[in-house]
Amino acid sequence: MPAFAPAQRFVTEVEQRKLRPAYVFVGDEAFFRRRCREAILQHLVPPDVRDFSLHELDLAETPLGEVLDRARTPSLMAPFQVFFIRGVKALYGRGSHDDDYQAIEDYVSNPDPDALLIFVADHISIPADVRRMELTDRDRYERIRETLGRCCGIVELARVEEGEGARWIIEFAASRGVKVEPEAARELVDSLGADLMLISSELEKLMRHLQRPLQLPRTRRPAGPLRVRANMTRAQYEDRVERSKEYIRAGDVFQVVMSQRLEVPLRVPPF
Repeated sequence: MPAFAPAQRFVTEVEQRKLRPAYVFVGDEAFFRRRCREAILQHLVPPDVRDFSLHELDLAETPLGEVLDRARTPSLMAPFQVFFIRGVKALYGRGSHDDDYQAIEDYVSNPDPDALLIFVADHISIPADVRRMELTDRDRYERIRETLGRCCGIVELARVEEGEGARWIIEFAASRGVKVEPEAARELVDSLGADLMLISSELEKLMRHLQRPLQLPRTRRPAGPLRVRANMTRAQYEDRVERSKEYIRAGDVFQVVMSQRLEVPLRVPPF
């Protein structure tokens, strides 16, 4: 499936530890970004040192120079460091950013071997059919290719077309021992607009229900007739009805909706 290939290539590089010093994740498909992130966490970032290994930075808040300095500095607490760098759009704002691009190239030419930089360009949307890509997004993508693409690996996180989404549902469900008919897969894709993040979430819920038998709580039948209690007596209720009529005749109100609360003591779960 073409849309899955870029993310899968990156995952393979992570698994084999054949990594480039820096990558750019281009696209707003959150499903593929999560898949890449999970591979990094699984193979590069041990859970017990995650607080020291994993860094979330934003170029809108942290200068690029500081990011690169931190990447060059080995950690005494973690064997490997990963930097997720958002706000890539800041590198393409007003003015010249040639110094920034050169600084990234200089780092990549002599990187810390125990650090990985991930630039997240999620301000760009790549449709399943690239011919329908918005002109603004196309221009932004080309600028990234011409600058960061000279020294960083590019990982396209594009949307999937509906046929690919349906095939993924069938294959993923089969890997979990659940059979999904093609018509049901297409229906799920149609209802969620081929959004893989939503699809995977709903599919997980469905499979959990299918794989876990439904268990209803055991309840006792009431020993006798139910005893209903009201929060007022019949006489009190009728008195309030008469007072309401008087308010209407006096012109104070034009409508009154009377009510009372009824209670039944039960010894069973409410849901």
